[in-house]
Formats: sequence, structure tokens, C-alpha cells
Amino acid sequence: MPFSDLTICSKSKLDKDFKSFGASHVLSILDPYESVRKPFRLKPQNHKKIHFDDVFDASAEFAPEKRHLIEIRNWLRNLPKSSRLVIHCTAGVSRSTAVAYMALLDEIDSKSALERVFSIQPEAKPNKLIMEIIAQGLDE
Repeated sequence: MPFSDLTICSKSKLDKDFKSFGASHVLSILDPYESVRKPFRLKPQNHKKIHFDDVFDASAEFAPEKRHLIEIRNWLRNLPKSSRLVIHCTAGVSRSTAVAYMALLDEIDSKSALERVFSIQPEAKPNKLIMEIIAQGLDE
């Protein structure tokens, strides 16, 4: 992985987990038109925000798209190796776990990546549409 460690949480636990994890970077996966406060002491350039719904129908208005995942992957790949990353979405079980899985694929195989996601977030239910997009490949 291009960073040293990651964790997954809900939006409501972001500040607490940011502090307790000693995070250096945050990836916020937000609903359309949703906002989130940057955790205290986090540099603005270390906070990536992206907006799409937690839906499984690719034809839905704000469905996750390949371009979203490419944008996230490119940001993740530019993180310093010493980075400690928090990935969050509203509940911390669907979009964030699917994106964490994608992030881990740069360094480990898919089975190990999925096992790691479930070890971090036992209630994980990775978003099926995001997982399908990842499986189809993100080559630009």
C-alpha cells in the first residue's frame, strides 16, 4: 500500500478515530450535497472529499462511477508512504469499505484485501456497484 496504515469509520466517529488513530490523511466519501468538517489540525491538502450516493444501480443520478474511483486511486497513490489514512462514509460499512478494498489492491491480492477490510470493519458490506467497477478494472 502506498501508505503505512488505514482505518475505516463512520462520519459520526471521524473526529474520534482521526485522533485515536493518529491519522495524517482523510478520505471523505460523502452523499451529494453533504459536507463534513475537516478534523482539527488536519492540513486541508490532506483531506480528500468526494461525493456520490451509496446506491447499487449504475443508472441512479448520483451513482458511483469509474471516474470517481480513478480520482480516489490517483489521490491515494500520491500519499507519502508514512501516511496514516482514515476512510469514512456516512455509516462506515459500504462505500468506505469498498474503497478501502480498492486501496489495498495496490499491495496485496483481492482475498487478502477483503480479509483486511473485514478485520478493520467487521460489519463491512462493501458497496456492490463499487466492487463491480473495481472488478471490471480502472485502467484509464
